[in-house]
Order: sequence, then C-alpha cells, then structure tokens
Amino acid sequence: MNEQTHPPKFDKDAVLRDILAVMQKHGLPVQSVALNISMSDEDFDEQIPYLQTYKAGHYHKPTVIDDVPMLFRAQRRMPFDTIIQWLREHIRPVIDNAVSGFEKMYPAYTFVLTDIIHTRPESDDPRQYVLGLQCTLDESNDDPVRYNVLDFSIVVNQMYITDYPKMNVFVGWLVDKESGDDWGIDVVYQPVPWEREVAPHVLRQLEQSLPECMRQFKLELDKNN
Repeated sequence: MNEQTHPPKFDKDAVLRDILAVMQKHGLPVQSVALNISMSDEDFDEQIPYLQTYKAGHYHKPTVIDDVPMLFRAQRRMPFDTIIQWLREHIRPVIDNAVSGFEKMYPAYTFVLTDIIHTRPESDDPRQYVLGLQCTLDESNDDPVRYNVLDFSIVVNQMYITDYPKMNVFVGWLVDKESGDDWGIDVVYQPVPWEREVAPHVLRQLEQSLPECMRQFKLELDKNN
C-alpha cells in the first residue's frame, strides 16, 4: 500500500532519526540500523489504521538517513499469557468433548488430555505451553519404535523475552526416543506452518481447523482399531 496515501499516525523517519542520534551520541560506528517493535492488536490498528483489515500484515519501511540504511518494522503481538487464556477458553472445551467421544468409541484405548506450562531453565524467560490429547493403544507395550501413542498437540514456545511466541500444531505418532524422555513425531496432519508466530488471525485459523484435526485423529485410530 502507498504510504503517502495512507500514512501511519507516527513519523517513522523522526523515530529512526532519534534512534540514530542516540547511537552516534554513544560513539557507535553503525553501518545500518533496524528497529523492530511490537504492539497489541488494538494499538497496531490505532497507529497504522490502513492495515486494520490486513491482520497478517507487518509495517515494514526501509529508508536512508544521513547515509545510514535504516529499517522501521512493526507487527502485532499477543502476550504469552493471553495466548494461553485464549487457547483454554476456545480450544480446550473442544478437546474435552473429543476425549469424551473417543472414550466411548474406543473403550480399549487410554486417552489423556494435556494442559501444562513447562519451565525451561536454560532460557532467560522459559515459557512453553502444551495443550493436547494423547491416545495409548496398548498400555502393556513400551516399544518406542512401534506406533503405540497417537498425539494431537498445540505447543506454544517463547524462548526469550523479546521473542514472538511461536506455535506448532500437529496430529502424529510418537515413534522413537531421541534422548531421555524426548520423542520423535511422525506427523500425519499439520494445520498451520511449523514455528508459526502467534497472532489473532493464526488462532482463528487454528480454531477453524479443529474439526479436521479431530477427523485426522480418528482416522489414525480407525487404522489401528
């Protein structure tokens, strides 16, 4: 879109010029400068109104100031806790209902719902949230190679404070112990791209894909029933 016709409410060149002045004040011999900021959905729409209807859009504007190439980049961002709350309110009830239905259809199998926040001590801001459903076909079988555990998982990761939360969603089989209690996954269905940055429109896409996720889960169970 044409920035001259649809300018944001702030002056990006003025912001970048101030940033460059700070760099120069501290004697930093920069060759280029990139400023990447995040805003809530509401603030993004307020500051950059011409992107209100383009929810997947980033505001990405390069320029040159005092012979220094500079970039101003802004995008929408949901806080990690807000993502968890949304998933628990909109996705968890669907999974709860699926567990009840699957338990009636497949009484010989064991179904377990997962809703947990993991800590990751190696990270500055360790955050991982897992919401999902696992089915174990044969409790007496502990062979890690045989397809015995079917998994539907929504995994949200944020490795560092400034990282955008990223999400993986899949239906797949646990197939092989890689190290300790970590398992490999043979993915059979993946409704959103791997390591997708979480935004409101991505969550809506996830919500719309749930019926197909449950259908794929059931198809895999039927193959082994």
